[in-house]
Amino acid sequence: MGDRMNIFDLREQLVRVYGDFIRGFLKIGDPGLDAFVRAELDRGVLWPEPWISLNPSFEPGGHIDSLVDEGVLEVPCREIFPIKSDTDPVGRPLRLHRHQAESIEAAASGDNYVVTTGTGSGSGKSLSYIVPIVNRVLGIALGMASPAVRATSSHRDSWVIGSGSTDASSTATVCSLGGSGSV
Repeated sequence: MGDRMNIFDLREQLVRVYGDFIRGFLKIGDPGLDAFVRAELDRGVLWPEPWISLNPSFEPGGHIDSLVDEGVLEVPCREIFPIKSDTDPVGRPLRLHRHQAESIEAAASGDNYVVTTGTGSGSGKSLSYIVPIVNRVLGIALGMASPAVRATSSHRDSWVIGSGSTDASSTATVCSLGGSGSV
């Protein structure tokens, strides 16, 4: 078997090469500012330490069926959102995380809301806006809702809304169902 790569050594090599590249084109005329910028580069301001973490455990919320029983969701949502498998084609009720259930309840009340969690966290940000949109479409079909629906999902490359953080690993899901408010 060939040489094994040490990912931490590779990171150090990349940081060193990138640091040399950055320093190579810095031409700051003010000596104090130049010293400050170079000290920050030496401190590693552009390349934080590697961060490895496990996905957090999200607080459980209710089931889709419970939201149907409470009148928050239209009855057909019970059949649209079960967890199905090859061995169980009928499926079992979908259990939501607390933030998903709260988002769905906010949408049903006509409130705007923002959901932020880490990118790829398994938090189900998508369900936080997909379920309300499907519910609204069902409500329109059943004559129970107006057709105003707007949802925006943004990844860190564009902008992060409402997180109060500069954490680049965040994404935001913004949803506005009905009403004239802006997010």
